[in-house]
Amino acid sequence: MSRDAGTPPGAVVLLQQHLIWLAERAGAADAAGPGPMPAGAVFVDVQRAELETAFQRFERVGQARLSHVCREVVSSPACSFEPRAQWGVCVMTGRTVRVMVRVRVSAEHEFDVDGKFGPFLLGLWHFAHMQTIEETRLEEHASELGEAWDRTRAEAFYTDAEEDGGGLALAYAMSLRVERQVIATTLQTLDASRGVPAAID
Repeated sequence: MSRDAGTPPGAVVLLQQHLIWLAERAGAADAAGPGPMPAGAVFVDVQRAELETAFQRFERVGQARLSHVCREVVSSPACSFEPRAQWGVCVMTGRTVRVMVRVRVSAEHEFDVDGKFGPFLLGLWHFAHMQTIEETRLEEHASELGEAWDRTRAEAFYTDAEEDGGGLALAYAMSLRVERQVIATTLQTLDASRGVPAAID
């Protein structure tokens, strides 16, 4: 994971490319396909690989619980995040805190985290599930409009502020920024404390 905790330069443009490519792919399901993978799709793959590297680093420094929680959120097809104004023990840090977020990763499994981790875990889930979210959205729009996606329609949808999808690349970039900031800070904290987690703000 890069020590630059912010969103990588050009992330919004690259994410727009990726979303347009996903739309083309959805519209070309029975045709030859949307062509070669664009830089945006490569960018998304790199971000996912960096996440996996960060999770492995957590494990190597004795913080398997951090990695486990992150992996559960990433692998959950439907996650909910419920703020709770109550005292509890954060599953990520083991600390008692007074504002929690209950994360439900399945009908049978949920856990509580410090409220300050809510935006991080939501961003992590949102970015990890971008393809599924967008495929569902594209399917719904295609059935409403009765036409398949092509490049022109996809570009208008994902780049035009007047379209419903015009701000989606920015939303995914913001999720990416939040997750990168928290992971970078966590890794720095763990490096400085030799594996003993400190408060992450």
